[in-house]
Amino acid sequence: MKPPAPPVEEESPEDEEVIEEEKPEPEPEPEPEPEDPAKIQAALEAAREKKRLQDIESRRMRSKQQEKQSQPKYQEMMARRATLPAYQMKDTILEAIDKHSVVVISGDTGCGKTTQVPQLVLDDLIEKGRGGECSIIVTQPRRISAISVSERIAKERVETVGQSTGYHIRLEVKKGPATKLLLMTTGVLLRMLQVEGNLEGVSHIFVDEVHERDINTDFLLIILKKLLKQRPDLKVILMSATLNANLFLDYFRIDASGTSAGKAGGRRAPHVPRAMTGFACTLLSIPGRTFPVTNYFLEDAFQATNFEFPANSPCLANAKGKDRNAKKTGTSGLDDKAAKRLFLDTLRKSKHYSEKTLTNIDVVDESIINTDLILKLVLHIIATTSAGVQKGRGNGGTKGGDAGPAGPIDGEAEGAILIFVPGLANIQDVVESLKACPQLTSRTANVKIFPLHSSLSSQEQNQVFQPVPAGWRKIVVSTNIAETSVTIEDVVYVIDTCRVKENSYDEVSQMNVLEEMWTSKANCRQRKGRAGRVRSGVCYHLVSKFTMDRLPDYMVPEMLKMSLDDLILQVLALDLGDPYTFLRSAISPPEDVAVTNALLFLESLSAVVVNNFDTTGNLAGKDITVDLESEITPLGYHLAALPINPRIGKLILYGVQLHCIDPILTIASAVSVKSVFVSPFGDKENADEAKLRYLDGNSDLLTFANAVATWKALYGKDGMSRKKVGAGFDSAMSENEYCRKNYLNLHSLKMIDQMRGQFLSLLKDIGFMPGTVNLDNVARCAQNVNGGHVGLIKSAICAGLSPNILLAGGLRDKNAGKRLSEISLQSRIAGNMKVHPSSVMSDAKYLDSPYLVYLEAMKTTQVYVRDVTTVPPLVLALFSGRSKVNTLNGAVTVDGWLQFRTPSLRVAQCLLRVRDALEDAFM
Repeated sequence: MKPPAPPVEEESPEDEEVIEEEKPEPEPEPEPEPEDPAKIQAALEAAREKKRLQDIESRRMRSKQQEKQSQPKYQEMMARRATLPAYQMKDTILEAIDKHSVVVISGDTGCGKTTQVPQLVLDDLIEKGRGGECSIIVTQPRRISAISVSERIAKERVETVGQSTGYHIRLEVKKGPATKLLLMTTGVLLRMLQVEGNLEGVSHIFVDEVHERDINTDFLLIILKKLLKQRPDLKVILMSATLNANLFLDYFRIDASGTSAGKAGGRRAPHVPRAMTGFACTLLSIPGRTFPVTNYFLEDAFQATNFEFPANSPCLANAKGKDRNAKKTGTSGLDDKAAKRLFLDTLRKSKHYSEKTLTNIDVVDESIINTDLILKLVLHIIATTSAGVQKGRGNGGTKGGDAGPAGPIDGEAEGAILIFVPGLANIQDVVESLKACPQLTSRTANVKIFPLHSSLSSQEQNQVFQPVPAGWRKIVVSTNIAETSVTIEDVVYVIDTCRVKENSYDEVSQMNVLEEMWTSKANCRQRKGRAGRVRSGVCYHLVSKFTMDRLPDYMVPEMLKMSLDDLILQVLALDLGDPYTFLRSAISPPEDVAVTNALLFLESLSAVVVNNFDTTGNLAGKDITVDLESEITPLGYHLAALPINPRIGKLILYGVQLHCIDPILTIASAVSVKSVFVSPFGDKENADEAKLRYLDGNSDLLTFANAVATWKALYGKDGMSRKKVGAGFDSAMSENEYCRKNYLNLHSLKMIDQMRGQFLSLLKDIGFMPGTVNLDNVARCAQNVNGGHVGLIKSAICAGLSPNILLAGGLRDKNAGKRLSEISLQSRIAGNMKVHPSSVMSDAKYLDSPYLVYLEAMKTTQVYVRDVTTVPPLVLALFSGRSKVNTLNGAVTVDGWLQFRTPSLRVAQCLLRVRDALEDAFM
């Protein structure tokens, strides 16, 4: 409190504006009570005991380390480690970490920063007799990298995972009492912070791959910056590829008041003083250990393979396709077309490209994944680089159109081929194309083909890293997971589509969606670097040099393009303060309107209470310029503890509360993976007919649940036939044959069953399900006594998907003749939405209710909705978003736009009391 203002002899109007009114003398604060001597003594004894145990552990670790040093296998591993640039900078790195609170380590691919630096810290403390004091956490953005890095480090230490090194990912932990170096996903560390606010006992936190700018890592950096003020003993080490390393150094060195609250990069606002944080920070650069990699582009791939487009190829651009290419690469209009003509003229004058190649470049839609070209390029690489084949350089090699088409590397034979594609569907297309080629699958081909994607099991992913027999060729088809997170040691050739799937926020669906887009120049450099690990390599970028020059330099940080729902739940659950203020201190702060949108969405889920909520209920929130005051609800705390989308989390929690958890687990899992149904090209009519066999309850989601339940009943855990279930489902056939006949995706079915187990484990972790319940008995547990009650299952669906509500007119009459996909649907955010043709419900000609809820919407030429379920008005009134009662006529208004009449004001008020009681059940 400020002291009273001094007396003033003269007053003037100007003085009145600046002089505070004299305040009464504040009451003296009460004297703090003296601490209990017994408590002080107990604390001292606990500290001495902790130190004694640490000393015992330190001696044990040092003795074991000295024993290992005499082992030949350990010596061999140490000799290999000593060749890595990171290890060779051992003294410099250890000194920097010892003298600074924050160290940013920038290193090229192959320098060993991820595997060596944490080990250097651990080994140094062991040698100094302080191993018992250390607890090192290393975060990774992906599960696969947390596992693979921990396995690599354990191997180098001549141990197994779970000894000194372990990992902790969602629903999977492998560590022991002696573990001192723990790899974990960033999300797991954020969950740890909910329980252990200041991470007491943790000595070092390594944040790897910070340059990827994923939303969890940027969020973690805000927390660590604040935590360092409470824990000055904590060491924070940020590890990055050689991309914008100074950005991270400046973030920790300069206080938030010295940076702008604007867009990416953390640039300071003009004329704002640079306030220093007081943290000792430094930057280290580790040189890479890579071999030269030659860059080639689309024109070179066309020329080397003498490529000719098949008839009706989707990769042939029309005028619309070319405009889309221009938009996605950041170029547009006549200037872009003129520049493209100049580029083609340059290629023509070089005389290294045929007219066929030049025509291909002119007509291709580069944004479409060209599976045919990828196959021909793989065959070209194998044909020109296999052992015993005479090598040649073609017309002298090219780089950006300056020379001739790509040829093989002189004197090189087999080497793994790594193909980068955007997503899982593309992986499946490319793998199927490769496996359908006799030249790659014959007995003499000696080729092994592996997919690599984060959704694969740990065992499936691990196969990629195993060496193939001598004389064999490995081909890996991967998403950007292989860009930096994992290393495949034997890669020599990279085929890069320059495409990626990134999370972004869709204003129409009000959900994070995975969108395919161009990657950045920086990411292309990372992909190219994967080819130079073991020897000179080759990288084919499947875009023209013209397009490559127009790609963005860097990807937009996720925090600037994703919804902030889950992030803000974490801010409120961790009691980190006002969400606006907290996120303004991010390295790249989001716009305030994005925070407002998230708060309004969470308010509609009853996860937060917005105290000054006085808008008309428009979730877009663009007219709101003031910060909203908010607080988390009990339901919000539970949702924050679940590492899943809040909508899906609410769906699952209501499944528990309404005692229909078994089908809800299936539904939540089904909407989290690829569709359980397949629709082969040219066979859509039969596929649609097969879906209708499983149709249930006027609902896509209940149909998914029915398809999964039928498959499980027929084939059980091991895929063996069990019994006949219902008309039309014959279990005499094999599991694969059954899925083929019924147009079911067996891989998705198995993933759904696996995810059901993961969701069930999460519910047990937060106390919503008994520990004795598992997948074998969940259908018979007390929380599933209503598992066959369609009305209650729909109530849980409504609770999770609200406020995504639709109004459909004209389908209550069974003789209307129209299908659901043919009529326009009304929602609060759009007035002309339609059910997507892929929906099982799209052919419905009769609805049991004119009201539907939907999972997501997408906008193409039309706004389409997917995964719809009909719900009765009573369910909407009880389980949807905001509801209000008109005290004059007793009408209930749901979500600000749907109005239902009730018999009386008393009935309406009773409905709202029931709603409140349902929400109070989460307290």
